[in-house]
Amino acid sequence: MLFYLACAIGVIAIFAVLFYAAGRIMAAQHGDCNIFLDTEEISERRIEKDGTSMKLYFDIPFKNTGKQHGLIIDCDARLQPKGDIFRFNEISCRVINKSNVRFDGYWEGLVLKPSKTAVLRVILSVAGKFNEEDFENFTVDILARYYGRGLMKFKRTEIKLALKDFVKSESPIDLAAMFPDAGKKQEREVPADIKSLTVPVRTHILMPGEKLSDIIEKYVKPEERKHIFTIAESALAIIQGRVYYVDDVNPGPLAVHLSHFFKMDSSLSSPYSMKKAMDEAGALRIIAAVIIGMIGRCIGRSGDFYRVAGKDVTVIDDCTGTLPPFDKYIVMGPADMKKEMERVKEETGMDAAIIDANDLHKVDVLTQTGDLKAHLERAMEYNPAGNGNEQTPIVLIKKS
Repeated sequence: MLFYLACAIGVIAIFAVLFYAAGRIMAAQHGDCNIFLDTEEISERRIEKDGTSMKLYFDIPFKNTGKQHGLIIDCDARLQPKGDIFRFNEISCRVINKSNVRFDGYWEGLVLKPSKTAVLRVILSVAGKFNEEDFENFTVDILARYYGRGLMKFKRTEIKLALKDFVKSESPIDLAAMFPDAGKKQEREVPADIKSLTVPVRTHILMPGEKLSDIIEKYVKPEERKHIFTIAESALAIIQGRVYYVDDVNPGPLAVHLSHFFKMDSSLSSPYSMKKAMDEAGALRIIAAVIIGMIGRCIGRSGDFYRVAGKDVTVIDDCTGTLPPFDKYIVMGPADMKKEMERVKEETGMDAAIIDANDLHKVDVLTQTGDLKAHLERAMEYNPAGNGNEQTPIVLIKKS
């Protein structure tokens, strides 16, 4: 008996060592993001001033020279004080992501891919009497929070500047003037026969604690109830409260280790999403799914991980996968999906489905009432709900 027990312990120990070694090999192969502000490439130094106020701005690139996506969760700027010199001035310092301009001061989570650059515009405003000599040399701190394969990192970058390097702005230093095209939406190209099938429904920002029945009552007109009702999986998860602020998720070494087994485009390549997957399905089930998935890939099979881990794990969204304010949250899949859609049909008479679609023409019908899958996939192929801030989580689909 002791012999067999010793053999079992030995096998488990060998297996654990091999599993750990495989994770280390994958970690070395995948690497991580390497995000930094390139202080050598500051450009567009512009200024406007009078005796009592001054505005200036400059552009600086965020770069990712690593091997993995970097998720920049927050970015802010501040003028570094010089003792009490500026204490009675009104000073604002803000950061604008030029590829996704917002006027409200909110930093929307940004995915920075390997070898890519995002240009920031840093705007400094000083109101109240000041001495220009105090700005002969000054420093702006830019503070960022980001993560890739590892845990959250915090980085402060000092930008040393001199007023003499700024030239007079030819146009007002005003956000609307600087970014006249901000907020304009590009029409997506959709074949007319497919576009005619769908009616995207714009709603308010759906929040945890709301009832799906109330949302349908408010936004779906009686004459539209002859259509098929569909809702994005993330929207339903949000109103169910299945969202977790990233700072409230605490991945341990196992979650970090397991995340290395996934390609960077997978949400589970993030230790934060991996931790929530382990909470959802159980750590042992996720470990088993990883092992079976690896074996499957070795023999030319794909998808074994998700077959073992379960559908709930497949629809987890990492940060930046959902519109603000949930761009800083891990969004789980909805709970009781089949029951939720059966309830919609019972209350409204509409067939109903939960859809996970994206702009890559991939459509996953997670659950449905009736035999509608082929029709739903065709209608949703061009993702009429959108991947951005369209606020159209509900799409009504006309029956064929």
